[in-house]
Amino acid sequence: MAWTEDLLTGLAEHLAAHNIASWYPTGAFPASPPHPPVALRSLPNTPDRAYSLDAYVEVDTEDAGLADVTVAVQLQSRGTRDPSDVDDVADAAWEVLHGARMLTLGSGPSAVHTSLIYRRSTARLGVDGHGRYERSCNYYVLASRPNVYRPD
Repeated sequence: MAWTEDLLTGLAEHLAAHNIASWYPTGAFPASPPHPPVALRSLPNTPDRAYSLDAYVEVDTEDAGLADVTVAVQLQSRGTRDPSDVDDVADAAWEVLHGARMLTLGSGPSAVHTSLIYRRSTARLGVDGHGRYERSCNYYVLASRPNVYRPD
């Protein structure tokens, strides 16, 4: 897997390990998972309550000489038609992500080592085509991403 995929998968596993989300690596999940499922890059159509994770890079935060990077990760949350439910879904993730220090996401050679995760911003996205409320939370992940030119 690529580093970004390892990061997103590690975050999904972290949410699942804390019983915040249900993570199914194949993308197939039961009709009624025990927790809101988390998908990579886009929200699944069902169930109502769900998460998605996607990464983007703030280019001005990268240093060509150091292996330390700051990666922005969008956590999109969806709740039910009750406008306060999406806040409950997003807040549950905040509890185990905001302020997390020195996490190792994943294991083995593809593990991503982080120094800090924090929420940078959040915004309501309104409702989807089924009247379910959505919210976006943008987290910054400070991590180590060594390569051939920055091995430290």
